Amino acid sequence: MDLVAEQLESIQQNQTAGLSVALQFPDSCLTDATKVYMGLKKKLTNMTFYVLGDTSYSECCVDDVNASHADANDVIVKFGRSCFSSSSVSK
Repeated sequence: MDLVAEQLESIQQNQTAGLSVALQFPDSCLTDATKVYMGLKKKLTNMTFYVLGDTSYSECCVDDVNASHADANDVIVKFGRSCFSSSSVSK
């Protein structure tokens, strides 16, 4: 979680407003979502976090569609395995 926080802080340095961050978890890791959300929210108080589960595609795909519905598509942090498929342009 510290590495994720460091990366988000680095991205934030180039922004004028707080980031809107989607935390995407596969179904098998949703039990960890609250702990990760609370830890990041405590460290990065100027950012808004959303937890994504139940992806529109396979759980290995980055779900930028659901992130855009939550208005959380500044950054998507994907937990779990990834197939590296190209994402749609939802922003």
